[in-house]
Amino acid sequence: MTTGDCETWDFRFNTRSLGIDLGTYTIYALSSPSDRYHLDGTSYATIPVSFRRPTVSVTEPTRTIAKDDKLLISGTLGGDIDTGVAVWIFGRNFFRYDTARAENSGDFTYELSGPVTASMEPGEYTVIVQHPMGDGEFNVRPDSDRQLVLGSQPYPGAAQFRIGGPGALQGPAAATALIEALNSPFIDDVYAEYSINIVNPVITFDPVSLDATVNKPIIISGTTNIEEGSRILVEVTDDWFGPTIKTERSRTAGFSGVVKVQTDTDGKNFFSLEIPAGRISVGSYRVIAHSISSQASSTGTLNVSLKETKLTPTVSPAQKGTTEPEPEKSAAPVTPKLTSDIVTVVTEPAVTEKIPVSSVPSEMAPGMGIPVLILVIALIFGITIFG
Repeated sequence: MTTGDCETWDFRFNTRSLGIDLGTYTIYALSSPSDRYHLDGTSYATIPVSFRRPTVSVTEPTRTIAKDDKLLISGTLGGDIDTGVAVWIFGRNFFRYDTARAENSGDFTYELSGPVTASMEPGEYTVIVQHPMGDGEFNVRPDSDRQLVLGSQPYPGAAQFRIGGPGALQGPAAATALIEALNSPFIDDVYAEYSINIVNPVITFDPVSLDATVNKPIIISGTTNIEEGSRILVEVTDDWFGPTIKTERSRTAGFSGVVKVQTDTDGKNFFSLEIPAGRISVGSYRVIAHSISSQASSTGTLNVSLKETKLTPTVSPAQKGTTEPEPEKSAAPVTPKLTSDIVTVVTEPAVTEKIPVSSVPSEMAPGMGIPVLILVIALIFGITIFG
């Protein structure tokens, strides 16, 4: 018994050494030494306790994993936890036996590493988780050479069936033989079954993600059966990749990145890689995705094209809504105004200067006739020549 500063105490029973049967019992806690028939004047409290058969259970009855992925087999023990559990795995041309310890809470976890699953061929495997019960001993166990399965009947260490060498049982037949041995009334061990489906790792591209435009971010996505958290390397290289002349300017372009596998709400695993806009020009590119922890890989072709031009149709006012268009307003009558293009010029009558008659000579002065005649002839001659 232990006590603390808060006046608390605890007492631990080792039920293995009590030698009691299954059922419900009452535990008394008293302030002074006494029995249940002399409790007068004694402070006490009681608590009922039920003793049941030890149990073992697994969290999931079946699981599908890809080769190279690790597998965690977990469950809970009821009863003795000091010895832990034994884990048997049977498959075609495969056998594995191991033990796992349990926590104080009764929870246990057994890890099947990636290299182990890599050696397992695709198919179904049967897992048997064995609990040793109250005696803390595995009454059914393999020998040190992993050739025979031994039991305690008809005598301790008696061979039950062969798991290695000529005549060994394989897969389901070996698992059935082990279950029959554990179900013997002379064996107190209990067990739980677990099924594993091993499949080849697969990576598949989403076809829609391989068609992109050059002016937008490109998201390459796909699905896989690789476990969540695994890493996938995605590489994008163009068709120009190859030997070139030293003096020729390289025309290669591409992008690469490592992404982690995620799980969606439907339980499916997926991956995605985003390429920023403008990092890849127009053209066709080779895309390769391969798992870092396994042999899974996939190849596709990424087509990057120019952005599609969307034509905006011309919408008439009547198509924009259901409201009828307003009627056009009638123009006011216009009275034509005639404008004459003829300009009237008013000409004043010319004023003729009146010369007095008395100032006009009535006859030519004597001696003027011959000179005048000569002048007239000269004018006529000049006009004729110079016309």
